[in-house]
Amino acid sequence: MDLQDTGATAVRYLIRDRDNKYTAAFDAILADSGITTITTGIRLRDCQIFGVIGS
Repeated sequence: MDLQDTGATAVRYLIRDRDNKYTAAFDAILADSGITTITTGIRLRDCQIFGVIGS
């Protein structure tokens, strides 16, 4: 099934994360359909700062 068959409008970009489950073959299939893959920036762990106020 093609995207055009579903009635979708032209898809030009796919924004995705850098997970290893997205292989080069996945990107190649999208590129063959004319879709540009954009990867998100590198995400750091959530750093929460906890402070203790005391005297």
